[in-house]
Amino acid sequence: PYRDGLEASSKLLDQYVERVPYIIALTANATEEMKEKTKHSGMKDFLTKPVRKKQIIEAFYRYQEFISNKK
Repeated sequence: PYRDGLEASSKLLDQYVERVPYIIALTANATEEMKEKTKHSGMKDFLTKPVRKKQIIEAFYRYQEFISNKK
């Protein structure tokens, strides 16, 4: 790919100003620095590899809460 996830996320968020997508980072880089970078790029959540089923379910709950708060 010619863009990494951080760059792609920023680009997407620039394009969708009114209806902002909920972007979840999925990375093997579990450092606090990476977590901050993903947050700064506009990603709303952060999961690390290897991802577990429980983490995905919890991420969906956070997404539902995010959507509920936007109404």
